[in-house]
Amino acid sequence: MANWALVIGINNYQRLKSLNYAQHDAELMRDYFIKEAKFERVFYFADNSPRIQAPDGSWQDTRGLRSKRTDNNAKPSSFVDKLTKSYI
Repeated sequence: MANWALVIGINNYQRLKSLNYAQHDAELMRDYFIKEAKFERVFYFADNSPRIQAPDGSWQDTRGLRSKRTDNNAKPSSFVDKLTKSYI
C-alpha cells in the first residue's frame, strides 16, 4: 500500500478573507510527511510551492491549480488525476 499525502496551504485568496498561517502549517506537515512519516509521495500546493514534474516529463506550476473559475458547471482541472494515475 502506497503512502501519499496531499498538503495544501494557501494564504491568499481572491474573493475570500486571506489566512495567516495556512502556508506555514502546510510546510510543517509536508516536512513531517517526508522526514518523519517517510511517505512515498507528498504533493505540496501553496502560494509559493515549487513546480512539479509530471510523469510525461512536463513541468506544472502548482499555483495554476487554484486559478479562479467563472463557470460553475466547468469541470476542475484533471492535472492531479493525470499525475496520480501514472503512479497507481
